[in-house]
Amino acid sequence: MGAASGGIQAVGIAYVGVIATWGSSPLAIKWSGEGVGFLFGATARVVLAWLFAWLICLIIGLRVRTDRPALINYLIGGLGIYGTTLALYWGAQFVPSGWVAVLLSATPFVSALLGHLVLAERLGGFSRWLGMGIALSGIVLIFLRGYALHELAGLAVASVLLGTLFHSASMVWIKRLDAGVPALALVAGSLGCAAIPLLFTWSGFDGRWPVAISPKTMVAILYAALFSTVLGLALYLYVLRRLGPTRVAFVMFVTPVFALLVGHWINGEVIDGRIWLGAALVISGLGLFEGPLSFSLASITAGRQAHESE
Repeated sequence: MGAASGGIQAVGIAYVGVIATWGSSPLAIKWSGEGVGFLFGATARVVLAWLFAWLICLIIGLRVRTDRPALINYLIGGLGIYGTTLALYWGAQFVPSGWVAVLLSATPFVSALLGHLVLAERLGGFSRWLGMGIALSGIVLIFLRGYALHELAGLAVASVLLGTLFHSASMVWIKRLDAGVPALALVAGSLGCAAIPLLFTWSGFDGRWPVAISPKTMVAILYAALFSTVLGLALYLYVLRRLGPTRVAFVMFVTPVFALLVGHWINGEVIDGRIWLGAALVISGLGLFEGPLSFSLASITAGRQAHESE
């Protein structure tokens, strides 16, 4: 009983950690490219995160496996990080940071659909389809608002949504293979597989070292590398393995509101009524999609017990 209680508490702490780090990540992404270019910001973040992850593994004595199943997991994770990072960093240039978090809330829907197709997970009944429809209407509203402001803003919204597809596909694929690689080791290996192609991409399309990097940009890159990437992704994978890809929606339920407020308070971003309406539709759709019991302690306990019985 004590061990089960401790496991539930660990999952709860992980949830809070993911919300805090990912809720502030969109602003860190936006600041990371200011004055240095989005490719440099994206590449610097992933390379530094790779170094941080390996250093942490060495400090705690965690062995990063190099067997074939583990390497395949690293490659899949790396491809997901590569595609997601490029899509998010390009899109974040043209829309407020809070928009990015709201659009990333579509991840549970994409994960659920992919989980249904790849893992044969039950997609659910009418309420889940209705939830997806409501959320989709919110996403469309945000897209139209962005396109009305500027053509690139509309494309930026599409780019962020593409990032959710990369992220969801890699996570579901990793879940399917289930090689049993520790979360932090998986993060370290995946970041290595993402850092190399990002370096080549930056070198091929830009390749210029910034003349000067402002303190704000430097702090944002370091924060995004250590907290948003290493800590946030490790906690996310920890939760994912215990609750499954469709049970992590609570993170996406709270994160967009937190991110909108962070962007407004810290970066002075103006969020008009249509964006709040779009965010409300996405979050409401997510709540209907998951159902009220999915966020309860009983649901977490059930997920934990189901994992332990596998």
